[in-house]
Amino acid sequence: MAKQSNLRATAIARDLVREVGSQRKTAELVGVKQPSVFAWTKNGLTATRENDLRFRFPELRVWKRYPPLTSAEAN
Repeated sequence: MAKQSNLRATAIARDLVREVGSQRKTAELVGVKQPSVFAWTKNGLTATRENDLRFRFPELRVWKRYPPLTSAEAN
């Protein structure tokens, strides 16, 4: 199950970067450095970072494609 959630977290990160336009633009929007965004695209977003971005940028289309997991789905 952890492998499946990691694939989802990686897909979310990659779609987020695609939507914003580039890793550099994503980093500027979020307020992190570009290597952090690169790490997201390789390792996936952590649950905490995903929730933070959902709260700060609710208008992004990526959230419609990947609705939040319920606690039962996350385990």
